[in-house]
Amino acid sequence: MPTSRTAINQVRTSGWELGTFEGRQKLHHAIITFQPKHIWMSPRCKAWCRWNQFNASRSQEAAQRVMQAREDDLVHLLLCAAVFQWQQSCGPEYHFHLEQPVGSDMLFQECLQIVLDASLRVRCDMCTAGKLAHPISSKLLQKGTQILTTSNIVARYVETLRCNHQHDHDQVAGSFVLKDDPEEMCPSFQNCTLELFASELPEPSKPVSKSMRDL
Repeated sequence: MPTSRTAINQVRTSGWELGTFEGRQKLHHAIITFQPKHIWMSPRCKAWCRWNQFNASRSQEAAQRVMQAREDDLVHLLLCAAVFQWQQSCGPEYHFHLEQPVGSDMLFQECLQIVLDASLRVRCDMCTAGKLAHPISSKLLQKGTQILTTSNIVARYVETLRCNHQHDHDQVAGSFVLKDDPEEMCPSFQNCTLELFASELPEPSKPVSKSMRDL
């Protein structure tokens, strides 16, 4: 029987398509089975980022494409809200964390207000948190990232990962395209958050009687 940490790694790397019912069902099953004390969600940000905010202002056609992309992403936002409510219902030792780049409009959507209202909003910089670097120049990229978290400990830890401006940064704009997948962008940030949670993750337990559909 795998440990809860192993289960989280399997969910994180399995490639499940959470836009489908089957993918969400697998995720729900994993959460109910392993009951992790920490769940970290990083929805894709492309439709909500500053570049698409700018693109939407350029033409009516561009604005329609951005709006359609945001409608397509709504299922992921609703999933985040449902998982947040599940964690809240499990007790005060269970926590939820939501990651988005600074400037993303996603956190201001109505369906996520329940998360925003009950979480601490903190920031880190990926040059410090994840050693994110330009693939050509190898200079660090600041890339501000905001975290909504229900954990005071995680909030304090994330705040220590702000850039100290003791190194040079390269610019992203116009030079190359960053991938939306935070695991691929900053594996060291993913690893340090897993290490932070590892000692608190519970061993697998029997599925609880309630269902996430009850939320």
